[in-house]
Amino acid sequence: SWCDSAIAFTDYPVKVKIDNCGDLINSEFSDFGARQLGDSVLYYASARFQFETGNIQTIYLTRIMDAIIRNKKFREGEELGNEINSLDIHNSAPSISSDKKLLVFCRCVPSDTSSNLICNLYESEFLDHQWNLPHKLNDKINLPGYTATQPCIATNGAEGYVLFFASDRPSGKGKLDIWRSYRNTRGDYTQPENIGDSVNSFDDDVTPFFYPPEGALYFASKGKVNMGGYDILRSQLTGNNFSAAVNVGFPINSSYDDLYFSINDNDTTGYLTSNRPGSMFLRGETCCYDIYQFRFTSDERKKWLHKEVKKDAPAKDSIVFKTKIEELDFEFPLKLYFDNDYPDPHTTAVTTERRYNDLFMEYDKKQAEYESMYSGLFKKTEKEDAVIEIRDFFENDARKSFANLDTMCAFLLRKLSSG
Repeated sequence: SWCDSAIAFTDYPVKVKIDNCGDLINSEFSDFGARQLGDSVLYYASARFQFETGNIQTIYLTRIMDAIIRNKKFREGEELGNEINSLDIHNSAPSISSDKKLLVFCRCVPSDTSSNLICNLYESEFLDHQWNLPHKLNDKINLPGYTATQPCIATNGAEGYVLFFASDRPSGKGKLDIWRSYRNTRGDYTQPENIGDSVNSFDDDVTPFFYPPEGALYFASKGKVNMGGYDILRSQLTGNNFSAAVNVGFPINSSYDDLYFSINDNDTTGYLTSNRPGSMFLRGETCCYDIYQFRFTSDERKKWLHKEVKKDAPAKDSIVFKTKIEELDFEFPLKLYFDNDYPDPHTTAVTTERRYNDLFMEYDKKQAEYESMYSGLFKKTEKEDAVIEIRDFFENDARKSFANLDTMCAFLLRKLSSG
């Protein structure tokens, strides 16, 4: 059904011009996470920097850069100084508040237990015409043992600021979720809260960008209806809650990874990051991310925004075309997976008050445990095949079934809403 959606999106493209920012900004390595300050400076991150380790091994690290903008043209990007970039670890995802007083970014190091990076958020204030020495945010934000990354710091009127970020901390909806914390004028942050399953999904939901003039959150997701890889979605803030996320459409989204969406102060231009064809690369046409700039005309921006605000789902979501449950692109009955002797252990009850979403997330997080247990039953030469078998099951059975359930529920909700 997601394939149908991708085809439908391309049949009804958004009228927007998208251009690669060129080799003054991008390199053959990954460049990503662009945020423009006013009309004069672009901040972003690049993974082009060589670093010599103690054992004479060369690795590449990510550092934060800026590029001056003059007459709407970029000058060559330059890395920020050592007060922001720690030279022996990754530095990335710069976000600057609209009042230009706060910079929040992340620093990442390899995990001791996996190939993933563990990231923490840092904050710097703009004082005496420069960014001062950053400090690491407290354990409420940087929960020990988990990652906190890809921040967006937005002004919150006289009350201070609101921080959005991605994290794999407990009590999420699955993998990386988007969380929210409020910062008062004294610099104190509240306990982060998960912003809910209207935005977050069973898969990764990342790169939040909150745009105050719209009261809207833009983010990238692998777990919502999309064209492939990460797609950019939009959710409207009403009161304290976010509406169901809407795919922003093609060509902003492609069948490749599209993320780090941001809008400039002029309301008609902005940036996104993508590995779509046309990006610079070292090996493989889609190996590396580039920064792209998009431009709307004022009229097209208003039309696009009006259309996005008014509808509850993508205009050409495959669900629109399905009139009978039999037309959905999977077989019934659905196979739904969760741990043995759950949802309610040691009982013969046939109903439960537990949410299946929560049960599946608990089960999905145990993939590594199942890989270890199952492969342990085999000889050394067969262990690798056993691990691949479990990974294939989680990816092509368990998670796909969960996504099918989500599609079916959306179909039924649309039917019920239409009478």
